[in-house]
Amino acid sequence: MRGYSFTGRLSEHVDHLSGGWKRRVNIVAAILHRPAMLILDEPTVGVDVDAREALHRLIKKMGIRGMASY
Repeated sequence: MRGYSFTGRLSEHVDHLSGGWKRRVNIVAAILHRPAMLILDEPTVGVDVDAREALHRLIKKMGIRGMASY
């Protein structure tokens, strides 16, 4: 997700992250292994506006690559 750096959070345990950051971690974990198809149920719930827009752009790009439907 462009614009969101995880490097500053690498030493933090996921349990200590905010809900929005946990959602980001979940999405990264889901796409890390480049699945052929990814089903997302309300992926933008609990994230701020900037992250929501970044997620929508990412999902559109994945759709172009045949991984997701938008």
